[in-house]
Amino acid sequence: MKKRRCPTCNKILYYKTNSLYNRAIKNGMGCRSCGQKYTKISNGYKSTWSKGLTKEDNPKLANSRFSEMNRNRLGKSYEEIYGKEKSKEIRQKQSSRDNWPNYNKKSIKLIDEFGREKGYDFQHAENGGEVMVISKQGNAYYVDGYDKKNNVVVEYYEKFHTRQKEYDTIRQNEITERMGCEFNIIWE
Repeated sequence: MKKRRCPTCNKILYYKTNSLYNRAIKNGMGCRSCGQKYTKISNGYKSTWSKGLTKEDNPKLANSRFSEMNRNRLGKSYEEIYGKEKSKEIRQKQSSRDNWPNYNKKSIKLIDEFGREKGYDFQHAENGGEVMVISKQGNAYYVDGYDKKNNVVVEYYEKFHTRQKEYDTIRQNEITERMGCEFNIIWE
């Protein structure tokens, strides 16, 4: 067990492993009770307080996941965010094999059959690619089948969906809220 003193309050700190001890020394970390996290002086900071930080105090916070720029994107389509040309480029990248989501090949036959019975023409993984929906909450979902003309979504649920009913309900609500569409489920 290694020990050293907190750079702020001089309290003795104990470390179970050498790697934790070395990292604490390298980053100049203080104890929890001080609430202060030290970084290298070569970064231009002597210390950064972990509570009450603003973007002006710490530039790292300006790049946080929930920055103002990202908040302004919630509930918007790619075209609204990036413009027509850039959104087209993004869609092309998504349609490449490496970026495209996996799909169940059995679902294609069932989606097509459901579409014929109900008079829908679904776009799906093997027919123009799955449509991506960005919900108003900022979540992105691929729908298994979408008929743009009739504004109808169809999802193929395998057996594992019985174990994630809460998630599927939230997902369904976000998709219907964003698109104002009819939502159909085909069970395996």
